[in-house]
Amino acid sequence: MAEGVRTLPRGSPSVPFRGTRWAFLARDMEGVREWIRATLENADGLMGQAGRHLLQGQGKHLRPGLVLLCARLGNYRPERAIPVAAAVEMVHMATLVHDDVIDGSPRRRGWPTVNAAWNDRVAVLLGDYLFSRALTLGSRYGGREVVDILASAVEEMCKGEMDQEAHRFDIGQTVEQYLERIGRKTARFISDCCRAGAVLGEVPAPVMDALGEYGYGLGLAFQIVDDVLDLAGSGAEMGKPAGSDLREGVLTLPVIYALEGEHGEWIGQIIRARRFGEEELSRLRNIVQQGGHLERAREMARSLKEEALRALACLPPGRITRLLGEAAQFVVERRF
Repeated sequence: MAEGVRTLPRGSPSVPFRGTRWAFLARDMEGVREWIRATLENADGLMGQAGRHLLQGQGKHLRPGLVLLCARLGNYRPERAIPVAAAVEMVHMATLVHDDVIDGSPRRRGWPTVNAAWNDRVAVLLGDYLFSRALTLGSRYGGREVVDILASAVEEMCKGEMDQEAHRFDIGQTVEQYLERIGRKTARFISDCCRAGAVLGEVPAPVMDALGEYGYGLGLAFQIVDDVLDLAGSGAEMGKPAGSDLREGVLTLPVIYALEGEHGEWIGQIIRARRFGEEELSRLRNIVQQGGHLERAREMARSLKEEALRALACLPPGRITRLLGEAAQFVVERRF
């Protein structure tokens, strides 16, 4: 573990950037939320209605928090960092709104999705609106380099999602293919959030590269834990039906591991037949859990987290470096 980085203390919150150690960031995080609220609540007509609905199901704000932290490693200017941090969260929200349309998801984080509350057309248009507002904020407060970072991240996310679509129900997927896919659809964006913060802080190039490497490892670990929780968590905890990925034919790391095990032939038959009734899904979840495949996947996430922390070794010891370490620890320890 990198010098100056510590693990989360017992009893840490289930949401990052909360608690006394993070108090210095609270005002700026509230500023991020205010930018997002203003963008969605002030929109006219149906756009505003759908936007206000979307605000009820906001998430952990990991990505904007990383922008703010990384910017604080250099010349921190909140008047630039806060709207750019809001922009990256709007990009993330837009991708989730579009994902819900693609998956036909009725709920996210326990709240009805926009496509369920209205329809797919409204959801797609709201996602497009968020993308456009994010790029406007990025351009106005971050400049060309930040816009290039955001645009490139969205491009990679689209490629990752398209690859995922192309391999739905494909039982021949390898761990390497899975890691490449989640690198594109999740890790690259988290890495670019760190890089955007570094641009805003005008940090030296080696530090920016280190933060990008940290963010990429963190993003891989984040997605793996998400995929573990999809099979391990309850619907009430996750705010969506358990096993949603598998029902959609998305084979995640625990399932890929299970396909290599003693019940692999049966699992392959179920996936090929696309037969995911409650009985089959319950048995498959038991196999994945009792076979140690969830823990094996979590161990992969921990290993990637350690790689991410090693990237911080070139950073000066201090509060920001420690808190970047705590953010990484949160990612691998979260249970919902």
